[in-house]
Amino acid sequence: MNLPEGPISLVALLGRRDEPTDGVEDYCVCLGQACSRRGVSFALVRVPWAERGWLGALRWLWRESAQWQGRCVIVQYTALAWSHRGFPLGLLPVLFLLRRRGVSIAVVFHDTAAYPGTRWVDRLRRIVQHSVMRRTFAETDRSILPMNTEHVNWLPREHDKAVFIPVGSNIPVPMDGKGRQANGHEAGRSPSKIIAVFGITPGRRGSQEMIEIREAVKGVAHSVPNLQLCVFGRGAKEAEPLLRQIFDGTGVELSVFGVLPAVQIGELLSRADVQMHVRNHISSQRGSVVAGIVCGTPVVGFALLETDAAIREAGVALAPPGDIRALAHAVARIVTDDVFRDEMCSRNRSATQKWFSWDAISDRILRALGRPL
Repeated sequence: MNLPEGPISLVALLGRRDEPTDGVEDYCVCLGQACSRRGVSFALVRVPWAERGWLGALRWLWRESAQWQGRCVIVQYTALAWSHRGFPLGLLPVLFLLRRRGVSIAVVFHDTAAYPGTRWVDRLRRIVQHSVMRRTFAETDRSILPMNTEHVNWLPREHDKAVFIPVGSNIPVPMDGKGRQANGHEAGRSPSKIIAVFGITPGRRGSQEMIEIREAVKGVAHSVPNLQLCVFGRGAKEAEPLLRQIFDGTGVELSVFGVLPAVQIGELLSRADVQMHVRNHISSQRGSVVAGIVCGTPVVGFALLETDAAIREAGVALAPPGDIRALAHAVARIVTDDVFRDEMCSRNRSATQKWFSWDAISDRILRALGRPL
């Protein structure tokens, strides 16, 4: 894929807005700001299919895209952005329309895996999602995936036009009074040791996560006094009654918040000694994990084959899947060994500069689109 010489213009094409927060829109806003610093104009366009219906939205997009010839359109893919129930077939006529307009098309696969589940509708949904993702890959000029492409099972064997680029974070990093990134003891953290958990999955899986969190924190509390657990983000307030029940009598101070402004999330993560992630395995497509890395906070979680090189270079301690004892041991070492914790913070700063800053991400995306820098 090669962009034309001279000033270039990118269009980020989004589907339906996610509620109460839209991480894909945040991604596009931050990417657009980084591209603008490089002299690349960047526009966000949202296809209003949820408001107008698909026929009305396609007519609207045809008119809107009349002046796009010669531009590059970067389609943002999640299954629910292009469908109500995870059957994203509406994306295919959008791609056909863009081809008719003569634009270059790239796609960012924010969802790299089909949705899980064992019901017949779940199996049908997976078939449709895999089919749409394969067709989208075939119809676009460049595919950007926020995880190692070698572990994406729906990609064809020959996938040279697929490129791995991690996601960034929209969480601002607090600065100390001298303009430095605030982390570690410079952030003025409490004498207590703080474990942060960013988000709880709704439903049955969330109940299992809370049990894993309890077992890991209990394992740390035996050797670390004055332990605090701070849980926030999606699903946290809904999980609060069970969290308070299972931590009652443990001696762990529990704080629970819901969805917070990005500034407050940055402050919480920067004050924490460690972030614990048990929602799924750790990879560069997990925005909550990347948020901890860019805030300088060591992260502990489970590793799989999909855990990529960018994560392994950061200040992340990885445990075998489901090994709560190893998870607790890693947390305990970080909160009791200041030298080790400082080393993890330093690795986070280096990995952020190389992989997770928006300047690094925009550079990689522009190179992937064929634009030399």
